[in-house]
Amino acid sequence: MMALVTGIWNTYLNSISESRNITTNELNRIADNLLIRTAKDAVQFNFVDDLKYYDEIIAELKSLCGTKEGDELNSIKLSKLFYRSF
Repeated sequence: MMALVTGIWNTYLNSISESRNITTNELNRIADNLLIRTAKDAVQFNFVDDLKYYDEIIAELKSLCGTKEGDELNSIKLSKLFYRSF
């Protein structure tokens, strides 16, 4: 069982290391010392790029999609996207 958990951890570790440009040693140090306890900590340690409120995200998405001022942004909830009836 430990080999399975270690394998999963290493997969995540390597993926985060590559995508966020943080060494695996640094990621292990952050995890071992529980250094990320708040959203601001996640920014400080480069786990996320920025913190934004919901309305800021919607405004940015509208801008990226070319949605006109006052128009609604068409979206679908992930729960509906991945819902399957068996």
